Amino acid sequence: MGAARFSIISVFELPLTVFLAFLIVGEQMDFWQIVGGLLILTGIILFDWTQFRAGLLLREKKEVKEKLT
Repeated sequence: MGAARFSIISVFELPLTVFLAFLIVGEQMDFWQIVGGLLILTGIILFDWTQFRAGLLLREKKEVKEKLT
């Protein structure tokens, strides 16, 4: 697991902790906690999507190069 992937997982701990406290302990979540958690999750999804897309582009480029040689 690379450092970039691990840093994203560590960022995910905060919204997960707040959500689990809501479910298990019965803590109340206010509007800004929900907005902050959604922003963090959106950032994680965008990061993973760009990494996935970059991997696909590199694979396609490699396949084209192999076909030409």
